[in-house]
Amino acid sequence: MHCQKMELRYNYEGNIELTLTINGYYNKRKAQQIYHDLKDKEVKAILREAKSNRSIEQNEMLWGIIRKISDKVNHSHREEDLMNIYSALLQRANVKREYIRTLPKAVHILKDSFRAVMEVPNSKRIENGKETIGYWVYYGSSKFNTKEMAELIDLALDLATEVGVDANWQDV
Repeated sequence: MHCQKMELRYNYEGNIELTLTINGYYNKRKAQQIYHDLKDKEVKAILREAKSNRSIEQNEMLWGIIRKISDKVNHSHREEDLMNIYSALLQRANVKREYIRTLPKAVHILKDSFRAVMEVPNSKRIENGKETIGYWVYYGSSKFNTKEMAELIDLALDLATEVGVDANWQDV
């Protein structure tokens, strides 16, 4: 779990109290669950510097949420359905993207080169006598740091709520 900041203070008995500030919807929910599960128990905490790249746990969480959304909306886990949801999330996140115009028969090359490819509505044109289509291409979350990935997970949780997916994320 990622903590935004950490504070140290001494209580009236002279013991140290360590306060962690948690941000992001997923992290907050996880912290609440941990607190609820462990509040009356002696615990052992291991703290370390946060890594800048997204974690495997974050990636698993994101795709778990995407699968739940697809179950609700598409009643399937087909790759195409999952990728459409993932692409929509990237678009909502307003992450770095590139605009590429190409022949319709070359779209498979874009899909092999980029994580998400979305056709731009009403972008068909005739150029030099050939039909071309505009696409937004996204590099995807593998290039995200943990903060960017947490924001994408927050958007996925928002989308899940919008479509009526149960808010129990323990089984994602």
